[in-house]
Parts: sequence; C-alpha cells; structure tokens
Amino acid sequence: MKKKKKNLYSGMAAIFIVGAVVVGGIFDSATAKSRNVSGNEPFYEWLSVFERVVQRVRFGYVEEINDSLLIRKAIDGALGVLDPHTTFFDQRDYENLRLHTEGRYGGLGMLISIRNNVLTIMSPYEGTPAERAGLRSGDRILRIDGMTTRGMSSDRAASLMRGTPGTTVVLTIQREGQEQNDVKITREIINIKSVPYAGLLNDSVGYIRLNSFSQTAATEVARNIDSLRALGMRSLIFDLRSNPGGLLNQAGEISELFLKRESLVVFTKGRAGVREQEFFTRRDPHVPLDKPLIILVNRGSASASEIVAGAVQDWDRGLVLGDTTFGKGSVQSVFPIDEIRHMKMTTAFYYTPSGRCINRPENSKRNSDEDEDEYDNSSLNEADKLLDDEARATAAVAKETADTTEAEVFFTQNGRRVFGGGGIIPDTIVRVTPLPYIVQRIFANDMFFRFANFYYPVLESQNTPVDTNFVITPAIITSFFNFLDSMQQDYGTFADRKYRDFKVYLGLAQDTTIDSATLNMHRITFSGEDSTRLNALVAELDKIMETNRNARLKAETEIISRHLRNAFLVRAFGQDNAFVQRQRLIYDEQLDAALKILGDREKYNALLGITNAANQRRTRR
Repeated sequence: MKKKKKNLYSGMAAIFIVGAVVVGGIFDSATAKSRNVSGNEPFYEWLSVFERVVQRVRFGYVEEINDSLLIRKAIDGALGVLDPHTTFFDQRDYENLRLHTEGRYGGLGMLISIRNNVLTIMSPYEGTPAERAGLRSGDRILRIDGMTTRGMSSDRAASLMRGTPGTTVVLTIQREGQEQNDVKITREIINIKSVPYAGLLNDSVGYIRLNSFSQTAATEVARNIDSLRALGMRSLIFDLRSNPGGLLNQAGEISELFLKRESLVVFTKGRAGVREQEFFTRRDPHVPLDKPLIILVNRGSASASEIVAGAVQDWDRGLVLGDTTFGKGSVQSVFPIDEIRHMKMTTAFYYTPSGRCINRPENSKRNSDEDEDEYDNSSLNEADKLLDDEARATAAVAKETADTTEAEVFFTQNGRRVFGGGGIIPDTIVRVTPLPYIVQRIFANDMFFRFANFYYPVLESQNTPVDTNFVITPAIITSFFNFLDSMQQDYGTFADRKYRDFKVYLGLAQDTTIDSATLNMHRITFSGEDSTRLNALVAELDKIMETNRNARLKAETEIISRHLRNAFLVRAFGQDNAFVQRQRLIYDEQLDAALKILGDREKYNALLGITNAANQRRTRR
C-alpha cells in the first residue's frame, strides 16, 4: 500500500547526512525500558551494572583515572558493536561534520596533507586567500602562528588555520630551493566547489564531474547544465566516480534534474522492515528526457551517488557505466545528546525505486576490510598488499559474477533485470586497466608529487614555463630516474623484497626493522673463500636486478611521462584548475567507453531496452 508522498526538500533547516534524516530527541525511558539487551536481561539492569563497574574503577583503580576519557572510551566501546557509521561526536567532531556537509567555513582555502612527515600544501583552491597569497602545491608549512607543525596531524593543523572570517593567521612557509618565509593571510568564508570541472568534450557531449553532495551541489550542477545547453549540448556524461556522498536533499534535487516530475527517487526501511519514507521529485527535469544520459561510477561512489545512479537506472532515464559502487546505503540520523555533543546513528536503509537495498551487507559490519567510505588496505597482509591490481580486478569480476548469479532480481521501468545485494551494478561494466606495478610503486611512495616540487625551481631557473604547452623532455625523465635512485625508491615487488631479505640474513645488507636478537638467531655467516665468492655473486646479482629495474622503468616511459606532466601542472595551476581536470580525461577508459555509446544511439537505446515506439513517446514528452 502506497504511503503518503514525502517531500524530500522540506525541513531543510536540519542537517541531512546521506543518507541522513536528522530528527530531534532521544528514545524516551519507557521505550528504552521495554527493550532487552538480550532475550532475558532488562536494559536498565545492565545499565546499573555498567554504572557500578565504572564507580569501582573510578574509586578503586591503582592509579588516578581521567573520568572523561573513561566514559568516552566506554561510549565508543558500546557503539563499537554496531555498524561503522554509528559514532559519537564531541563539539569539534560535530563542527567538522557540519563543515563537510554545509561546504562553507572561515579559512584559507587549500588542501593539506602530511608528506614525508611534514605538513604540506597539496593544492590551494582557486580564488581563495591561499591562492591569492601565492601559496603553491608542495609548499611546506613549518609553523602556524608561531606554533611548530612538527608531529601535528593535518586535522589539528586545519582547525588552527580555520577561524572567524576577517581574522588573520601567519604561516611559516618553506618552498623548495628557497628560504623559509612568513605569510600573513586573512581568513574568509570558503565555498567548497562541488563541481570542479564541466565542459563540452566534443561538439555535442557535455561532461560534469561532481565531487561531493554539499549544500550547493544541485545549484552548481544545474548552472553548468544551463551553460552546456547554451553551447549546444545534446547528451550528457555525469561523473560520480569517487564521490563519497553528502546531503540527502542534494541527492533528491540532483535526481530531479534528470527524472520526470513525481518520480520516486528513493525510499527507506527501518527496524520494522516497512517503508518509512518515500522521496519524490517535485519539478520537471532540467535535462530534457530525450537527451541521452550516462552516469559514471566506481567503487568509490557511495551514498548519495548511489541514490542518484540507482534512480536513473531504475527509471531507465540513462545508463550507468563503470564499476560496481561501494554499497553505503544506510540512513544516519544525528541526535543531540546535550548542548555540545551529538550522536550519529544508523536508523534505516535506502532502497532504489525498484526495491533494491543500496547497502552492502558487509558494510554494516565494523572492522571489515572496507568499513569506511574510502577503501583502505592498511590492514591487509604483505601478500595481499603486493597482489597487483589486475589480480584483484580478476577476483572482483569472479565475485561480482557470483553475486549476480545468486542475487535477488529486480526490474527497471522497461523490464530490464537489475540485481540486489548492495551497491549499484552498472549497465555496462568497464574496469580501468591497472597501472604497471612498477608505476604503482612510484605512486605509493609519492614520487611524482615529490619530484615535481623538487624540480620546479630548476625549470624556473631555466626559464622553462609550466603552462598549457608544457611537455616532459628526455632530460626531465633522466632527472626523474636519477631522483628515484637518490631517494632509494623501493619498487616493492616480491622479487625485490625476497632478494633484500636474502641479503639481510646473509649479513650483506641491513634492516633496522628486524631486532638484533632475531637477526642473530637466523643470520648465516660465511668466512674465507666462501664469503669472497658469495660477495662476488651478490654483486653480480645486484647489477642484474638494477638492469632489470631500469629496463622496466624505461619500458613505461610513456605512462611515467603522462603522470609527471600531471604532477607539474598541479604544481603550477592547482588540482581544481579546469585545464588540469580536462587533461586527466584524455586517457580515461571509462569516459571513452561512454563517448562511444553516446555516438551510437541505436546501441544506447538497446542497452536501455527502449523500443522505437517508446523512444518516440519519450521524444514527444
């Protein structure tokens, strides 16, 4: 039975987190008392047990206890049995949450990170105080208002640089090849752009990349659609790859740019397992229904991205192309605990119009390999870390095939089969060819970024401009390879690592990560003629391994040159610059696949299950 339609856009004074409907208040005591911790033990009996344990620890533990830390850890432990998205926020955590969802703050406008244990500017945002002050990608921040940044986290540094608009902050900057310098910058309200790039890829295909679903996302997308239509856009590629989500209302407003009025976008089911809310579009589409549309997604597309992709797919409004999405389809509601503390708790799951649950079951388990919206392989063992992308992609294909074989089947408006099980499986799966392993290792050690910052002053001294015509010369490639050698680049292959271990345990190389007792226990020593012969053999092997590495590097010169050029362009223009964004699309395999489909209207219609008669009706609308 269909429930009363819910307007997705009402009550926007509250904060929405995708997918998040923020509701006030906490469960009342009568409700709480009626629920059991297990099948037998009353909730309040266990709460009393907890209180007695805390009191015992507080007054009887051998050392003095930090009361706040004790209770905070207890809260974290209690929430730790739930999914990874249910968390407790103190005041600073909550302000960070508001910052990322509202997209505005008083600050300097730059992306920072810890590189080589030093706080480093990755890129100043265009049109911000940081850019106007002349800060560049690669600049190192040594002090903030006189406070050293040594050992400081990037989050702590960011909080120190934020503040009331109109106030100033002094950064001590160290640029490669120059003396350190104090830069005084006035804070401003920073509007984080959700659309870093939009443009026509050819005479008729528009392209819009959306990085996040912030408060201004729908407005930015609509504005760019208008601009592209004025330039003659006849079809659109909407890029949601690596977009982790954001605000629920923005997912709805962006969906209605493409869907018919009164189209169901998403609905939720909570603990009771029945539909709780249904969200519908309320306007006519901004992009005419006869304009072909392709949504690009990948494993990094989550939450709001999946809501939009799922709605477009279920209504056969356009094709979804790329890789299966993350599968983060849970509703987090923010509850006030007191005046400064809040709790974000999962209260429901999102479902696409056809009835598919967006949430992948394993993403509801804390401490799984992928328990956050960003993929992190830090918990994998050495063998898994060294397993190359191609092997992982092959395994993913096998798993996905098994998932679709066993998954529940749903149907789109045109009767096409789509599959449940979590995430959005694209209509056309196009996986990116993995980089050669030796190039992956260069990326892993941040060598492209580091070399660009190291070599940029050399180019300046040679009066070589890094502009739109900049090219990587053989001399730059040679310097880069020499730089890798000087930095003792670890290429990390199995052969490299095992060969290094071989030399360590023969006493021919050092490894400070192995304690001396273990090393002495397992190390083999040789003397006399055997030692001389062994040293000669290892020296010959060193030459062979080095020759092999150099040959592999030279074989990948074209790919390496491409990424070096990108690093220099980011250094010169910033990563959100339109030209830099456009350059990154040149070798984009998924984008190329989308362009080929849009160039063949018959194939596009066939993939959508559109008959000639249906297509004529769609065109008339």
